[in-house]
Amino acid sequence: MDAHWHKKCFRCSHGLCGTLLGERYFEHEGSPYCRSHYLELAGERCAACDQVVDGGLDGIGGAVLAK
Repeated sequence: MDAHWHKKCFRCSHGLCGTLLGERYFEHEGSPYCRSHYLELAGERCAACDQVVDGGLDGIGGAVLAK
């Protein structure tokens, strides 16, 4: 993100969240997000239940399994 922000203005871009972001943030389509909203928007989803797979992933026999 090639932009400049005041510390007090650097907040999650998801709806009404507005969580103040620090050095750790996640970018999606040019906007900053907190971890939970980034995962909601861009995270990998489980093929069985469609919930976000949060955590490390391993590939086994062509399948990717959450740790």
